[in-house]
Amino acid sequence: MGFTVGDVIDTMNCGQCAVINILPNGRYEVVFEDGYRKITTDRSLSDRKIKNPYTPTVFGKGFIGEGFRCWVNGEVSKEYRYWIGMMTRCYQEDHQLKNPSYEDAVVCQEWHSFQNFAEWCQTQVGFGNKGWQLDKDLLKRGNKDYSPEFCCFIPKSINASLINYSRKTLGCTFNEPTKRWQTSYFDILRQIRSSATFKEEEQARKFYYENRFNYTKYLIELYKSELEIRVVSRLEEICG
Repeated sequence: MGFTVGDVIDTMNCGQCAVINILPNGRYEVVFEDGYRKITTDRSLSDRKIKNPYTPTVFGKGFIGEGFRCWVNGEVSKEYRYWIGMMTRCYQEDHQLKNPSYEDAVVCQEWHSFQNFAEWCQTQVGFGNKGWQLDKDLLKRGNKDYSPEFCCFIPKSINASLINYSRKTLGCTFNEPTKRWQTSYFDILRQIRSSATFKEEEQARKFYYENRFNYTKYLIELYKSELEIRVVSRLEEICG
């Protein structure tokens, strides 16, 4: 098609850019409205597919930037998997409809940048460990903000053991054929998940929460040497 210096292109997703230099082999240097400069091709300009990595294209909030990559050797990078999961929980409407507990959750401004989040990950205890999760509300109960101050990585098993820890509406079900209350628990000594039945609901719930409490304490001791100090302190406070 051919472009000249001063031509302005309306890109598909990243606003406008202007040609500021014509280079050999059908290449151009362009500048975006935010000042970001990039070398691109005639085809990219013609198709209006040229991208600015600093445009907030992720749910209208997040942007990728330059440095850490989203894909490494054909696989989604660990940093991006955590980041896009965090952004999805906070800003994807369908996810929030299915998970109302995230309705008021937000990602701090600093972490709208994937690069900032990825850099933070490099210094965190537990990052990259198989089966570990990014947690936002262990260190501060009821916290809704994903930020460096309150986020940490913890094993999935510990995270699961703490979910709904104080809710007394869970833990057992009534078995109609046997007319007994049934609950499941993890048998620490035998290292298997087992079940028990009781005549009274109160007995079943008490048994469930006592075992859940002991199981959580067992997990804390199991992972203690791998956890961040402030995480250990908070877990011991919860189960103390």
